[in-house]
Amino acid sequence: MKGKNLIAVLLVMLGILPLEGQETPRVAVIPFNPINVSLQEADPVYVAFEAALLRSGAYSVVGREEIAGVLESKGLGLFDCTSERCADDLAIALSAGQWVRGELALRDGIFVLKIKVVEVASGRALYLDTLSARSLDQMRQSMELFAFKLVGLTVPSGKEERIAREYGEVFVETIPARAEIFVNGVKKGVSPDLIRRVPVGRVRLAAQFGALYGEKTVEITKSLQQVRIELAEKPGSLQLAAMGNLDIYLDGNRLGPLGGGSFFGLVPGVHTVELQGQGLYWRDDVLIPAGERTMIAPQPRPYGVIEYEIPPGAVAEVRGELIREVVTGNGTLSAPAGEYTAMVTGRDYEKLEGIAFSVSKESTTSLRPVLQFSRSYELQQFTLRIEEADRVIGYGYRLTSGDILKLKELRQAIAQSRHGFPELVSRVESLIERAETIVAAEAVIAAPAAGGAERLEKERRLNELMGQKQQLELQIEGRRLEGKRKITGGWISFGVGLATGGLAGLFQYLANEAYREYEESYGIGSWEQAQRKEDEVRLWDISTIAALGASGVCLVVSSVLWISRPPTRELRLQLESITKQIELLENEVR
Repeated sequence: MKGKNLIAVLLVMLGILPLEGQETPRVAVIPFNPINVSLQEADPVYVAFEAALLRSGAYSVVGREEIAGVLESKGLGLFDCTSERCADDLAIALSAGQWVRGELALRDGIFVLKIKVVEVASGRALYLDTLSARSLDQMRQSMELFAFKLVGLTVPSGKEERIAREYGEVFVETIPARAEIFVNGVKKGVSPDLIRRVPVGRVRLAAQFGALYGEKTVEITKSLQQVRIELAEKPGSLQLAAMGNLDIYLDGNRLGPLGGGSFFGLVPGVHTVELQGQGLYWRDDVLIPAGERTMIAPQPRPYGVIEYEIPPGAVAEVRGELIREVVTGNGTLSAPAGEYTAMVTGRDYEKLEGIAFSVSKESTTSLRPVLQFSRSYELQQFTLRIEEADRVIGYGYRLTSGDILKLKELRQAIAQSRHGFPELVSRVESLIERAETIVAAEAVIAAPAAGGAERLEKERRLNELMGQKQQLELQIEGRRLEGKRKITGGWISFGVGLATGGLAGLFQYLANEAYREYEESYGIGSWEQAQRKEDEVRLWDISTIAALGASGVCLVVSSVLWISRPPTRELRLQLESITKQIELLENEVR
């Protein structure tokens, strides 16, 4: 067995076996969502974490500029991706296999950073961790260790963790194979696999295949090591210290009523746990270890709904004591009962901030901000409309009183703008004067020619009827030729049917003759001769049946062709009607 293991290791080292864990994952680190923390305070923490993750070498980290570019194309700012759906869309747009998202919150004087890593293809959470600090400086200084822990490159040092400085290699086999391999809780590959850059020291190796789980604590050295992990069912359990008539949901699936709060047989890993009922709600991500009971003390809170309708191209930031969400378009947002403020921004709008509202238990609050266009946007739109009107007048298009009315409406819209554009009002008034002059001149020119307008209309109608007449004549001729072809085809098919019917009679005669010869040879001839005569009879019988079938088909086809001739009577009646109209108009025009 050891020999087989050694061969497997050598094959992996030579690159013969696939190394699924060796590709460096591309990951998008989404700027942390600041709750009760300003964007200016959250940015240095995010930058420090991103830089530390990049230094670890475990990930190919998407650049900040790329993330900002994609978000800007969606009308969002750098810190405006606050939902998991946004994170999924962003990672897909950036071709990232995983995303890292965190919330940086200030609660009871303590700064708390909660990090979550999700695999985009499966939507499964791979890692979850939390860091607390009394100040943002302290938290920023902790980012190096926190980031290296996220990629599994730390080892225990007394009661704490330290960043590994030396690494070894481990070839991991599992029973059964194709299990996911974890180093210090971080996914590194799929068995069998050679895992590189494993920290030297005491390391926890684990493997999971669905509900099957196995784990070993190994002392890693600089030399290559082999580890085999046998998997077995090792579910975790969850104990919730909460009371009330609530329902519990695990990853969106209802487990049932809360009851005593104990739930068993859970697959190890990161799960989303929710409690809801009686107008109360609680949600959090929870790590459930294999074979262990996880104790949590949720605090369900009264919840309501914010129904929002944000103008196109605008973004609304909703802030409360416990949440910060950025929304666009139309939708609903579940939120804890309490006081909220909203700020609405957009490239084409003036910023609207200080929108205060409250959310009550089991109630719906509307957020429908009325925005004002920015001065630059209105200037651009008004200028475009003026330039378009100027081109229409300058190119000599025929103008009407309706065009003048539109110009007057444009002048009124510009005059009523809160930004004030006196120079644009003057330009529109000049266009109105030019348009009125042109319309008046066209009226003078058109007056003497009023008597000839009726004649021109009759000539136009005559040309139209002549075109219709030509089209009808072509259709009638086409149908006539098609009918002629079908009649000819019907007679041909009829003739073939008669011919094959005659052949059927001939084949029947030959079958009767062969049968007579068969009867004569049955008693006096050899058995082989009788068998040949029997085969001959069968051949002529089959030929007779085939000829009769072909004759019937041909006769049916000929009937169908004769019946399906396209009619021309209706078209001829239309042609006669149009011809009479043409004769009348020709007489009137003369």
